[in-house]
Amino acid sequence: LNSLGFEGMYDFIYMPMNLLTKTSFTYAFINLVSADVAEQCRQQLDNYSNWQVPHSKACVALWAVQQSLEVNIERYRNSPVMHPSVPRNFKPALYKDGREVPFPPPTRELKAPKARRARK
Repeated sequence: LNSLGFEGMYDFIYMPMNLLTKTSFTYAFINLVSADVAEQCRQQLDNYSNWQVPHSKACVALWAVQQSLEVNIERYRNSPVMHPSVPRNFKPALYKDGREVPFPPPTRELKAPKARRARK
């Protein structure tokens, strides 16, 4: 996102990962700081294919059902993906002014995630 000109314009990123294979499920959730910036990002990412790691698929950028920083925080703060056993780079991340900031603590005890196999 930074290399596309969106540095400091997002406040939440989460790319779900397969905990068994340590690979991406090939989708991500990004919350941008305004609706205008979100639309610009959606337009720039839709059909994007200039990946750092070669891949044959192009990006399909869609609006998420759940939107806003607050909704994403509430969705993930008590999620098993935030369990201490999950590597930090597999977890959702929050940003303020382009810098990562701590995620709010859970409001209940977290269960460890159940690793699942990738879909074929």
